[in-house]
Amino acid sequence: MKKTGFTMLEIIIAVVILAFGVLPIFDLFRQNTASASNNINETKATNFASDLINFCKDLRYNELEVAAGSEESIELANDQDIRQFFTRINQNIPDSLPEPFGRSMTIKRCKPSRFERLADLLSILIGGNKKYSPFPTYLIKVKVSFPRIRGKSKDDSVTLYTIVLD
Repeated sequence: MKKTGFTMLEIIIAVVILAFGVLPIFDLFRQNTASASNNINETKATNFASDLINFCKDLRYNELEVAAGSEESIELANDQDIRQFFTRINQNIPDSLPEPFGRSMTIKRCKPSRFERLADLLSILIGGNKKYSPFPTYLIKVKVSFPRIRGKSKDDSVTLYTIVLD
């Protein structure tokens, strides 16, 4: 009586061929999971930056001027520095960020541009002593860094800007 079936060698060859077909599918799932995690972190970072930008939009120019004093540019490296800066004007910033995220902020007093100085000169020449006066402005930059799950760099960041006028 002759037994029919598969030999052990045939089974091993079939498993190896199947593994080469299934492994790329598992890698695809792994990459998609990492991409989804990166997108979630980027969205959270954007929301954290947007919260602080919206907070700054509610400020008045003179409030920033009181807090900044005579400094033209202020670099705030972390949430603690940002919180200390805004306590000078009795304002509380939104909540601190969770651990893997980091936030920094730059506040810069904008100087009149060449165009504004030229407009000032022309207004004096044309209208006598009437002087063109530009709006005093602060440029605010908020940067939130976040970890990357996979990719070329370990960290990435989101940067948002706003201006505060007089």
